[in-house]
Amino acid sequence: RRMVLATALGIGLGIKTWQGVPAQDVPLRSASYLVIDAETGLSLLEKNADVARPPASTTKIITALVLLDKSRPEETVVAPKDIKKVKESSLYLQPGEQISMEGMLHAILMRSANDACVACAVHTAGSVPAFAKLMNEKAKELGATHTNFTNPHGLPDPKHVSSARDLAFFGVAGMKDPTFARIVATPTYTIQRSINDKFTEIENRNKLLSLDPTVDGIKTGYTKAAGLCFVGTALRGNRRLVTVVLNSEDWKEDTRTLLDWAYANIQPDGLMKQGTVIESRELEGGAAPLVAIASADVAGVPGQRIFQKVAIDPEIPLPIAAGTKIGTLTLGDGHRFRRTIDLFARDEVPKKKSAGAAGTVAVGAGFLGAYLFLRARRNRVYASIAHVEAL
Repeated sequence: RRMVLATALGIGLGIKTWQGVPAQDVPLRSASYLVIDAETGLSLLEKNADVARPPASTTKIITALVLLDKSRPEETVVAPKDIKKVKESSLYLQPGEQISMEGMLHAILMRSANDACVACAVHTAGSVPAFAKLMNEKAKELGATHTNFTNPHGLPDPKHVSSARDLAFFGVAGMKDPTFARIVATPTYTIQRSINDKFTEIENRNKLLSLDPTVDGIKTGYTKAAGLCFVGTALRGNRRLVTVVLNSEDWKEDTRTLLDWAYANIQPDGLMKQGTVIESRELEGGAAPLVAIASADVAGVPGQRIFQKVAIDPEIPLPIAAGTKIGTLTLGDGHRFRRTIDLFARDEVPKKKSAGAAGTVAVGAGFLGAYLFLRARRNRVYASIAHVEAL
């Protein structure tokens, strides 16, 4: 059903058909790229995904996540006195200008306003360095291993870096937050300002929102050092993918290629379907084999190397009822994808009747049979004697 929907979308959107095309033959013009399944974090296609690079304004994904953690939408942010020193993409804030945190989040994620980032950083943490510390803590919490932030906007700094894989996980986390997900999917927004009323209409710089209705986020970025960057996401059927392209010659084309290839090549039933038999083994004392089945779906594409580790609980007592949790299955791809799902017993595993018990029953049955035989014989003898006496 998912593949039929993806095909229908492809016809309507002009999506290229990439089914069966080997990963190495997919033409991409980005120095680093990655597409992952949002539910599991499994990488479907990647290149240089763990190379640390300037992330430009894709930095603002973490900025927004920290602000969502540390503030409330109705809070009022006051622009600091030196706010005009912040360069490049801007909301043109005036010193002392007041805007709600809700409005600032729209300015950060949609317009990519650097001055809004600084104003919010000072409001939240007291200074830009203190806020950068919060950003790095959040990045590590989300599993980042090749990221270091020194500012909230992504303007060039040799020590300010991230990787495609780290940014993809930031994007996944963002889309799990309803406020974040709503803002990055918003095409236009009217911001309420206390001083400068010339820039109240904000347009989302993610042009893929209008080119592909399945795309609903996330964040663009550009500096001369970073090149064209984009962290994106799409939802087709019930499968969400997250993409990252860094230092790209054409971020829109590369992103659409990643999405189209991945959706075309995802196995219709996934790498693993709920109910898949993972292992069947004999248990000591069991009258039937223990059949372990997977508890969840896992996305995948043909040719992926996925490593599995099965752990069956050796202390599970017999008998085992169908549906009992009996252990876990850990999946990995040799990078940072690692997922553990529960395993359940597909069928009942009763206890095997012991030989001792069977012997006791047999002996008992033998004694009972002998007793009944002798009693019947005695009765026949008595009956014969009675018959003789009667004659």
